[in-house]
Amino acid sequence: MYAVLIRTIILFVSISAAVRLMGRRTVGELQTSELVTTLLLSDIAAVPMQEIGIPLLGGIIPIAALVVMEITSSFLTVRFGVINRFLNGRPMVVVCDGVPDRQVLRRLRMTNEDLFESLRKKDVFDIEDVRYAIVETDGQLSVLLRSSAQPPTAQDAGVSVPPESVRVLAVSDGEVCPDSLRLIGWNRQKLDSTLERRGLRMEDVFIMTARADGQETIILREDSQ
Repeated sequence: MYAVLIRTIILFVSISAAVRLMGRRTVGELQTSELVTTLLLSDIAAVPMQEIGIPLLGGIIPIAALVVMEITSSFLTVRFGVINRFLNGRPMVVVCDGVPDRQVLRRLRMTNEDLFESLRKKDVFDIEDVRYAIVETDGQLSVLLRSSAQPPTAQDAGVSVPPESVRVLAVSDGEVCPDSLRLIGWNRQKLDSTLERRGLRMEDVFIMTARADGQETIILREDSQ
């Protein structure tokens, strides 16, 4: 029993490292080669976990080989456009000026219902509002609305607005998020002084968000209120 547990832990760490090396993507964003590699990894890892008689290296070596193949494949797709188009395909325009392209829909094996559902997920409920709709290589739909269907911007209205500032998670459950602080030009000293000014301790904070312009929002722990 302990042998199975140890083998499971080792394989879990190996697969986690492999997936980390291949990059962070959700399942819906996986390219063809990445999806194939992910499925093979799960299948390969299951065998040595269940069969004690199979050497552990019998699972780790194929995992390492698949990672090398995937990284090599990713390099080749970046370096050579022909290989990229062969492995990942290319974006395809499915709607132009409010009219679906039947040939492209057939090639993608996509029904009209699938198309309209994808448009609704983009908050588009009238296909006539669409200038272009493009199915990307990861299967996601990108939509460009007609100018008449787009909400007016501040530039259109001639309104001057201040430059945007990203709001980051500075403190999470009493723990500092240093990478987020660097993103807005803060350091630990400024964070501490901000909390001190409010009469708070780090451990009192459940969530704190901040912006580069100094605006911050703090949510306290329930036991600190």
